[in-house]
Amino acid sequence: MRKLTEEHKKKLSAAKKGRTLTEEHKKKISKGGLGKKRTDEQKLNYSKSKLGDKNPSKQKWVKDKISMSLTQTYLENPKIKDSIANTLKQYFVDNPEVKLKMSNRRKKLYENPEERNKTRDGVIKAYEEGRVCSTFSKSSKPIFLNDSDLYYQGSYELDFLNNFNDKIKIENGKIFKYKIGLCEKKYISDFYLPDFNLIIEIKSEYTFSKSKGSEYNNLKRMSALEAGFNFLFIVDKQYDEFLNLIKPNV
Repeated sequence: MRKLTEEHKKKLSAAKKGRTLTEEHKKKISKGGLGKKRTDEQKLNYSKSKLGDKNPSKQKWVKDKISMSLTQTYLENPKIKDSIANTLKQYFVDNPEVKLKMSNRRKKLYENPEERNKTRDGVIKAYEEGRVCSTFSKSSKPIFLNDSDLYYQGSYELDFLNNFNDKIKIENGKIFKYKIGLCEKKYISDFYLPDFNLIIEIKSEYTFSKSKGSEYNNLKRMSALEAGFNFLFIVDKQYDEFLNLIKPNV
């Protein structure tokens, strides 16, 4: 088999650029390999060319570039988003047979713990890398404090209110925006203290330090600081730093 030089390959590539093939030409090309027998060596070489680093599409940087490009195209083009939404609606929502088929497939998938965990980890990874833009903000339903407009989520935030709501003015948290990858996220802070221009974020040690937590925590903190607010994390009900901060006013 004749090997082409790099210069020859470039000339062939340049000659084909902008060239429009007729339908007849396309059919001839598609039939060109029919009935052609390949040796075992040729088959093996072809197979190897599709594996590992020899196949560009298998390389991580190529996958990431394609993923980010598709995500950016989707986010920046409302027409594409609407078109995809309408297509999915017609195919899934308006098609009972497909809905039943997908439902059965999901049931089968989630009966397998290994597949269930694999799917979950994939979604989490995509979210953390900014390839999936979640529309969720707070993870649970807020509870209002004593029929007031002040709300909280969980025992840690309630403990903070029980200790300080009668001593200083506390308002519901401000909303900030920050970016992960190509996705714009919404951060709803826990509380705002107007007398100190201070954003308070209440965390348990677990939620504060869990996977990717430090990165997200820093992005949230920076979004508040860049908007002109002071910021403080209170972790595991440790109020010493907070008390030193407000002591002159209490």
